[in-house]
Amino acid sequence: ALDALLNMLYFGAFIAINLAVMNLLPIPALDGGRVVGLLITTAVVVIAILAALGSIVWVAWGTFANKKEYARAQVEIGIIAECVEAYFTDNDELPWGDGDEDSANTLYQIISGDFDGDGETDAGEIRYCKDLQFYSASSADKPNGILCEKLGRGKYAIIDPWGGYYRYIVGHDVTISSPKDSKRQKKLPDEGPGFNTKFDIFSQGPDAEGDGLDNEDENADNISNCTFS
Repeated sequence: ALDALLNMLYFGAFIAINLAVMNLLPIPALDGGRVVGLLITTAVVVIAILAALGSIVWVAWGTFANKKEYARAQVEIGIIAECVEAYFTDNDELPWGDGDEDSANTLYQIISGDFDGDGETDAGEIRYCKDLQFYSASSADKPNGILCEKLGRGKYAIIDPWGGYYRYIVGHDVTISSPKDSKRQKKLPDEGPGFNTKFDIFSQGPDAEGDGLDNEDENADNISNCTFS
């Protein structure tokens, strides 16, 4: 929105300056059109001002409308991060995750102890998130707590306030465990791509875009447990 606003202002200023210069030239054909030029200049300036005001109002409204959701996302990420930290304390390693769609299911597995995808904590595993609640978009009421949704094929993900899924990136200074699901066995890198040493957890925010690895471009509205300089 800011780029569009600046482009509109630059365009309006360009037209206004060119018309002003043309009207100052001592050329009869151009000199006689001063009134028309002045009207055009005024119209361009008014349009530019209205566009600027519209962009400012739009950005302000978007920020206000999402304030509640941002606050909720920050609280939920804090709770989820505590659960992942508890898992790491007990296991001294973390499963692979690089922020893609599969990482949303991995994050669910870590805090629920449900690695076989049946919706129940597996035998010998720990349900680290006691407030985890199953939810479907077709449900009449949304329960309290950390909500998760079935993705199909035995996969679940934790829902963020915008209906997207919280994602997970393993850090660059932890031991990476092999997947407990034998169907996902694959050679893993020696270290994770995460910004934090242990793990990153992030929501893609209202635009549902971004990889969570910085706060630039499509990541600008992401919410995470990372602190970027």
